[in-house]
Amino acid sequence: MSTEIKTKKSVSQLNAEEVYLFSMQISLMLKAGILPADGVALLESEAASDREKKLLNQMKEILEQGEPFFSAMEATGAFPEHALRMVQIGEDTGRLEQVLAALTLHYQQEHELRENMRQAVVYPAWLAVIIGIVTFVLVTRVLPVFQQVLEQLGSGLSPWASSIMKMGVFTKQGAIVFAALLAVFALYLFFSSRSPEGQEKLRHLADILLFRGALGLSVSRERFSSAISLSLASGLNLNDAMDKAISLVDDDKMRVKIEHCKELLEQGTTFAASVEQAGIFNGLEIGLISAGFKAGASEAVMQELSRRCHNQTEEIMSKIMSRIEPILVIFLVVVVGMLLLSVMLPLLAMMNAIGS
Repeated sequence: MSTEIKTKKSVSQLNAEEVYLFSMQISLMLKAGILPADGVALLESEAASDREKKLLNQMKEILEQGEPFFSAMEATGAFPEHALRMVQIGEDTGRLEQVLAALTLHYQQEHELRENMRQAVVYPAWLAVIIGIVTFVLVTRVLPVFQQVLEQLGSGLSPWASSIMKMGVFTKQGAIVFAALLAVFALYLFFSSRSPEGQEKLRHLADILLFRGALGLSVSRERFSSAISLSLASGLNLNDAMDKAISLVDDDKMRVKIEHCKELLEQGTTFAASVEQAGIFNGLEIGLISAGFKAGASEAVMQELSRRCHNQTEEIMSKIMSRIEPILVIFLVVVVGMLLLSVMLPLLAMMNAIGS
């Protein structure tokens, strides 16, 4: 690649949704017989934003110089390294259309996964913020009125009534602390969900606290299946496909399993037996893999496994939502209840003093 091309990296990194939409559009154009340079020029003419137009213009200029499609993507600095390597392999093997179609599916699933994670975080965060706002209004606007009245009438309270009033004050202070902790927790969730790295950390935390590793295992299986399918579509052999899978999986336990599976493959074990002995898949999934590889449909069967794991991940995320929402509602009830007690207990003490 020329020095001129290397110095044109000025567009920010594309997210998973943008990568899969771009891959899908170029894949459809290649299927229709449109060359990459013409396809990029067509997309540039219909670009909806200056950022998109700038990226496509960069690619068009580089393609017009006779550079390969991979080089045009790399020069923008906007595409993930994994997507660049797959496109390069697709061009080298003459399977660019198939690779782009596989990239579309891979990054579409990755986008849906991250979007589900973001929604699972943002909704509880906003609910926690609402709880904090309600608590703040009650504490700063409502309770001071009652406190002023009680202070004016509390000089003659009995010891029992005074102790109840102190309990009410303590309850109010506890509610304030509780609301402050919720607000801090909400801010942490909100800012963490704004980046893929933060989403991964929150996923690991939710996985540990709520599902004992089930979510992480499902996500790792999905990415493993998608990586193998994508690599096979690119024309890679299974050993190279395993290397790609290791780079896409962020769970250390799953990486160890994949490395063990790769060792078994190098020893001559079949792929179905390797993934079973490594503990990556089991049961009916092994039968599906075995039948698919024997029938020469290895790419299709790994796509199907990726889809099944994706659906399983969505089910687990839905369970997370169904567990978090009642917990936060209970928090709201507890906070409001503590604030009501902080008002009712002193009132009870005052009424007892008046009755005495």
